Amino acid sequence: MTSYKIIAALSLICDSLALQPDTNDRLLTYSRDELLLHRASLWNNTKPAVVLPSELRPKKRGRRGGIQSRVRRRPFKRPLPTIIMSNVRSLRNKMDLLHARCRFERALRDICIIALSGTWLEESVIDSEVSLDNFTIVRSDRTKHSGKTRGGGVCLYINDRWCNNIKVHCKVCRPNLELLTLSLRPFQLPREFPTVVVSCIYVAPSANINTAAEQMPCYKYLGAPLLYFRDFNGCRLDNVLPSFEQYVDIPTRRGNILDLYYGNITDAFRARSYPPLGAADHNVICLLPSYKQELKRHKPHCSSAPQWTDDATTQLQGSVACTDWAIFESE
Repeated sequence: MTSYKIIAALSLICDSLALQPDTNDRLLTYSRDELLLHRASLWNNTKPAVVLPSELRPKKRGRRGGIQSRVRRRPFKRPLPTIIMSNVRSLRNKMDLLHARCRFERALRDICIIALSGTWLEESVIDSEVSLDNFTIVRSDRTKHSGKTRGGGVCLYINDRWCNNIKVHCKVCRPNLELLTLSLRPFQLPREFPTVVVSCIYVAPSANINTAAEQMPCYKYLGAPLLYFRDFNGCRLDNVLPSFEQYVDIPTRRGNILDLYYGNITDAFRARSYPPLGAADHNVICLLPSYKQELKRHKPHCSSAPQWTDDATTQLQGSVACTDWAIFESE
């Protein structure tokens, strides 16, 4: 730390203190020799000749709080996963950009789940063409059963450092609904959650919204968080999933909220909006977990158990000795 910075800092402190009277209604003033003496002690890292006043002592800086700081410190040890979702409108021509961002951006490299819709992938495209380092891809391409020739398709990227136990439950491709459902068992999960169920859903703009909502499967796992997210295009699940909560409250495409995210846990996530990926027209939505596990929400409970006294032990021994155990040997 240079000397002029120390002098400037001490001058600012003294100026601020000179404007505030102490409890005895007198101003705190320091002479030039006292300030130079304190500066010399700080510059040489030696113990000052006099006791440094409390208002001039350096204070320890605290750690920054907030969800982003907590996620950055422990990216794969949070109670719920961090999720990024977006409508990419053709994934193949954005793989170079996605590779670069996953390599050089820490926020994207340490994400747990990447959910993408509008992948426009076909059976002729192999997984190695759209793979990411340290991620496992699970995709559900649009087939002829949807009645459409191009577009659509959903996929999920699961971070290998967060989870490698992946089970595919179903892949649905219908004219009104495209869905991919996985159950995940991460390396670290709170005691109250046995598994995590994730569904990536896409409802086309020309689809029948009511029919799509009726065809939406509802999974029931005891105690497991159920997460439904993606591009619904105006389709609401409030009637289908009345007990679920919708976490996205920010515009996702031109001032409209088209990308919704439902879950069965109250106040579990907070949504952040980022610029679209390449030439896509949907913003990238980042969901940061704000859920606090049950073990940390409640204070430790102390319980006491009675202990056997010497008199009780002697009495029990006497009862055992006086018991006629021969009755158990007869037929």
